[in-house]
Amino acid sequence: MSSPRSTEGVYSWCLFLICPKLYLHNTGKVGTDLINTALTYHESATNPSQNTSLTRRGRHENGPQTPRRHHQGSPSGLVATVLNEKQVPFEFIPVNTGCGEHKTPEYRACNPFCQAPYIDDDGFILYESRAICRYISMKYGDQGPSLLPPVDDVRANALFEQAAAVEAVTFTQPVAGAINEIFYKRLRGLTPDMAKYDEYIATLSAKLDVYDEILGKQKYLLGDEISLVDLLHLSGGAALGLIGSDIMGQKPNVARWFNDLSSRESWRVLKDGIVGSA
Repeated sequence: MSSPRSTEGVYSWCLFLICPKLYLHNTGKVGTDLINTALTYHESATNPSQNTSLTRRGRHENGPQTPRRHHQGSPSGLVATVLNEKQVPFEFIPVNTGCGEHKTPEYRACNPFCQAPYIDDDGFILYESRAICRYISMKYGDQGPSLLPPVDDVRANALFEQAAAVEAVTFTQPVAGAINEIFYKRLRGLTPDMAKYDEYIATLSAKLDVYDEILGKQKYLLGDEISLVDLLHLSGGAALGLIGSDIMGQKPNVARWFNDLSSRESWRVLKDGIVGSA
């Protein structure tokens, strides 16, 4: 696959390859000026005195923002974190969505939904970040921390699935709604609805009250040992920070838990961008 070309206003993820032959693909050049813009726009909307002027392309009229690399607050950042936790070397292959590289016949053959990330593990193709993370955690179960319950422990698996469902729906739905309002609408040249944004954050805050109660009794969501369910919250929580929300730091037990997750080396090494370890 050819190297991605620089494209203004492209916000995209990537593809990975895990070694000896496992690829993790992310799609393309992150339009990181747009990430900075989303944050600035949010601040301007809540503080009109800033009077920030933006163009449809998501750039300040007085000049471009400083670019970032493929950032943590993405599905690819989550997959890279789990690969790092399990000490699995991988190659990171950018795919530029702005140039349509995610819609080529070759890409569709790997992911018919034309999304990212996906992995190529010696010819085994898998997409959807949560499925990828489970696969890695199972295949490399004897490396790094045990992120999944024992296969033969029915109750432990039931509790894991319960917590995983909460992350996928109860947590992720309002997070996705808030990010859509502040980030993706700006990406499409639309004006965010701040009332809707506030509603999503209020919904999330109520759910995090329950998280705070649970985490007041134990270190992690399933007990005193970290699990994949905990790590699955990293990309969404980080993305909230990118759009200017401090909701993950407003509840004492949630803040302690999320700071613990965010301080793990597997996540911290992605601070300046996702880099393959092969």
